[in-house]
Amino acid sequence: MASKIYIIGAGGHGQVILDALLKSGLCPAGFLDDNVPVGKKILGIPIVGNIANAKRLEGKFVIAIGDNKTRKRIAEMLNFPDERYFTVIHPSTIIGNNVKIDAGSMIIGGVVINTQTTIGKHTIINTSVSLDHHNEIGNFVHIAPGTHTGGNVKVEEGAFVGLGTSIIPGKKIGVTNDIQNRVVQQQGYSEDEFDILEMSEDISYISNREIELQKLFGYR
Repeated sequence: MASKIYIIGAGGHGQVILDALLKSGLCPAGFLDDNVPVGKKILGIPIVGNIANAKRLEGKFVIAIGDNKTRKRIAEMLNFPDERYFTVIHPSTIIGNNVKIDAGSMIIGGVVINTQTTIGKHTIINTSVSLDHHNEIGNFVHIAPGTHTGGNVKVEEGAFVGLGTSIIPGKKIGVTNDIQNRVVQQQGYSEDEFDILEMSEDISYISNREIELQKLFGYR
């Protein structure tokens, strides 16, 4: 008998995951959410409890929340072994040979993943993303819709790659407060090829500031 599947998070991304499961011929047993009342139905699927209730349920779970830090916090709180998580792969996905997708990750509609790419745990590869050959995508990453990567790209744990991003072959994307290390050692620039416009120890702040600067300068 197949295990019941529960979706953690009943927001927009949770509903995208529901759609992917239904298109795969799977009907989840319910949502778990801290902000929606028990008994309410979303697209016909009931809220059966809050997130902590997962510890009292038998079955498999998908942490369907777009924010990387929140997904990681919930995974750490639940402390389930990998086999308690369900990996969602939309049936329209095109997957090459020798691709590895780890526990709890979510591959949404229209994605193409080329040969020998690896995807870590609880990672979101969102709508119409293409990942070329030999990519390494870490745990708790979110690659937003319409992103395209060249070959041999590495995206490190916890990174968010924004809507419509294009990443040239061989680049590394990571979350760090060491700007010097990021642009010189990880992204391959020389010392005289960049200016540091702002620094902070607050990674959330500097990530938001980076997005603002990208828009200001017209970068994608």
